[in-house]
Amino acid sequence: MKQIARVSAAQNAQRDSQELFQYLYFKQKDLNNECCRADAIIFQIRANGLMVFVPRYGIRAPVYLRNKDGQVLYVQESGQSEWTGGSITKSEGSVSVNSLVGSMTFTLLDHITVKIIPNSSRAHASSLKLELISTKGYALDQDIPTTEKMSKNQKQAIIQEVRAVAEEKRTQSSSEDQGHQFHSLKAEFGQTPESESLYSLFESFKEMAKKPIS
Repeated sequence: MKQIARVSAAQNAQRDSQELFQYLYFKQKDLNNECCRADAIIFQIRANGLMVFVPRYGIRAPVYLRNKDGQVLYVQESGQSEWTGGSITKSEGSVSVNSLVGSMTFTLLDHITVKIIPNSSRAHASSLKLELISTKGYALDQDIPTTEKMSKNQKQAIIQEVRAVAEEKRTQSSSEDQGHQFHSLKAEFGQTPESESLYSLFESFKEMAKKPIS
């Protein structure tokens, strides 16, 4: 158990140091610099956005399609984005944004273009946020030969992310089933409520017997 805890702590420390290094790298870059734009691959669909993996930098982060005010994001082909009224429809492997300006649909393993921005929020210090700037893959990354664009380790990272998401869903479903089974088993084999037990009934008879007859 201690060995598992040490391994987990080491992995967390490695992840934190990598995130800090990435944050410091992008913090000193001009946001208009090409290095702040990258190709991202969708590996998870969420009710308010997407989880993506950026192969060039090994970044795993969310891309939000709905903000805290309930507005949805629409990105025009020119790259201009706008938050406006609308709705999001999520299905098993895709999500659609229907805004007042237009509609967009994303599916698993789609390529999109994101802008990488250092997060200035105190609550998320030393972290990065990703903004959607195109519904298509980043042209410069797409022009790189496949063997150079994504290494074996990066491909393996995407596979691991997808497997982790699937395992998380399976565990959550299993926990819900066990919770339901627990309540069913408790109702069938658990201790009888005090108000319904024979012991309580006999005790009430004893108390009644002690009372004087009026």
